[in-house]
Amino acid sequence: MAIKEFAKNRKRNNKGQFVIPDKPSSFNRKEYRKQYYLRNREIIIKKSVDWGRKNKDKRKTAKNKWRAKNKELTNFLTRRYIYRKKNAIGRHSLEEIKWLYDKFPTCPYCNTNKSNTIDHIIPLSRGGTNVLSNLIAVCVNCNSKKGSKTLSEWNPMLNYQFNQLARAARFNK
Repeated sequence: MAIKEFAKNRKRNNKGQFVIPDKPSSFNRKEYRKQYYLRNREIIIKKSVDWGRKNKDKRKTAKNKWRAKNKELTNFLTRRYIYRKKNAIGRHSLEEIKWLYDKFPTCPYCNTNKSNTIDHIIPLSRGGTNVLSNLIAVCVNCNSKKGSKTLSEWNPMLNYQFNQLARAARFNK
């Protein structure tokens, strides 16, 4: 009803085209759509579910197109889902992960390869958390070799180096 009133009150020029009013209208389209959705939620959801069942191929191609366009976000959401299933404590955002990649452009374990995966310093299977302070950007080779070991089990020298860095960071504060 509000849209019909809005359309009736719009002015036209001599060519019959709608004229943009000098002052903004009091009609709020966003609020109207929100109220419409709240009034007709069940019908809208039913139509959406029916359309999805009838158009599985369209839905699948649209989803795959979105995933191809947003590969980084897709990977992040997949990992977050896995962490949630493991009941990992802590959360981080995609921006924080990007910050880690910027902070560690090369793998801190081997200092040769490009960092392109996230490793939990203390693995989740060993009681580690999913907090940013327990994450580090490393290369695929080092991450797969380390597996679910702690730094001291995998490479004792690396554990010593990271402890020295942590002490220096605390001392400099």
